[in-house]
Amino acid sequence: MRKHIRLYWENNARLIAWSVTLGIFVFSLLKPGALPVKSLHVSDKILHTFAYTVLMISWLFVYRKQHFRKYLVLFAVLSVFGIIIELLQAYMRLGRNEDLYDVLANTIGLTLGMSIFPIVEKLFSGIDE
Repeated sequence: MRKHIRLYWENNARLIAWSVTLGIFVFSLLKPGALPVKSLHVSDKILHTFAYTVLMISWLFVYRKQHFRKYLVLFAVLSVFGIIIELLQAYMRLGRNEDLYDVLANTIGLTLGMSIFPIVEKLFSGIDE
């Protein structure tokens, strides 16, 4: 079973990464009342950090055989993605507020994703080999 999960991930890494990206984009622009996060009783900064950690790891799986410089480009692109979302929140006036601390939490999440990716990749590659 775990081998099937690994093969599914390897064969669909790009689709998974795009799905995570789209999910973050959509949930970041929904009106606050439409989000189920209030029931979690967790700081939204923790949620930002977690979401961007998952985002980074999902994209690193897509580009895992690339040179480290590609990882830095990916970090920059995903950072800009987070900033664009914050600017859209300010522009669209959907009841969401742009927040510099959200950008900081996103950046921490991206950094955390890059930091723990070697561990996750090693765990992942050890499944049924």
